Amino acid sequence: MLMPVHLRWDLYPFPRSARPATLRWLLFRGTEWWTKPIDTGHGGELAFMLKEVFFLRGVFENFRALWVWSLLLHWGLYLYMASAATTVAVSAIGAPLVFGRALLLNAAFAGYVAACTLGEIGSLGLLSTRMFNSRLKGFTTRAMILNLCLFA
Repeated sequence: MLMPVHLRWDLYPFPRSARPATLRWLLFRGTEWWTKPIDTGHGGELAFMLKEVFFLRGVFENFRALWVWSLLLHWGLYLYMASAATTVAVSAIGAPLVFGRALLLNAAFAGYVAACTLGEIGSLGLLSTRMFNSRLKGFTTRAMILNLCLFA
C-alpha cells in the first residue's frame, strides 16, 4: 500500500519485521522502498509481543516509576500460574512419579511462596505509587485501589 510521506508514521514502525526499528525506518525513507523485500515473518511479531508481556517494555519506556512494581506484580502472577499448572500436572499424573512427585510439589510450593511475595511487593508498590504520585493521583479510581488491595 502506497501512502503519502506525511501519513507513513501511522504505519511504521510495526513489529512484523525482525529488523531493528532504525533499519526499517532507513529502508522506508529510501527511494523506491516499496520495491525492496521486507521480512514479513511472524518472528518479529512474536519477539515484540514476548518483550512486552514478560518485560513490560512499554511501561519501562514511558513511566519508569510504575515499571518495577508492575514487573514484580506480573512476574508474581506468572509464577503463580506456573506453580498451579505444576500442581495440577503432578496431581493428574500421580502414581508414575513416585520419586519426582515430592520434588515437583516442593518446587510448586516454593513457586507459590515466591509468587505471593512478588505479587504482594508489586501490588503494594503500585498502590503507594498510584496514591502518592502526582501524575497518577488524578485518574486513579477507587476500583483500581480496590483491585490492588485484593492483589495484595
